[in-house]
Amino acid sequence: MGARVFGHIVVAVDFSDSSQAALTLGIELARRYEAKLTAVHVVEPVPTYADSGIPGLDADIEREAAYGYLKGLLERLAPGFVAEEVVLVGHAATGVLQVAANVHADLIVAGVHGRNAMDLLFFGSTANRLVREASCSVLTVKD
Repeated sequence: MGARVFGHIVVAVDFSDSSQAALTLGIELARRYEAKLTAVHVVEPVPTYADSGIPGLDADIEREAAYGYLKGLLERLAPGFVAEEVVLVGHAATGVLQVAANVHADLIVAGVHGRNAMDLLFFGSTANRLVREASCSVLTVKD
């Protein structure tokens, strides 16, 4: 039994390989330090272009599907492990930061992707924003 270093760990999950590695590590840390774990997925809605005839994704349907997938992923990675699953609609970094603040997280764990400079210039990086704006420690994991 380890010392109580972390009381609450938040893991950002976008269902990529790196976020699954982050979730695995988050579960290991939660077990080691007897911490609570909250797994967070944020559905980023696609805009609806009414005039173009191209519909956007229904955020409620996407949120429900993501919740089921997140719950299944946790069960597959750590059968019997108790964690809270949270699925929000909005911007990924904003949602993860909001949940971390709400639960008074001691640590955020997030997977990182190898993105090129052009992607970062136009879209930014969720992990970059988490590291810069979080009020707790952030651990990044690359698969």
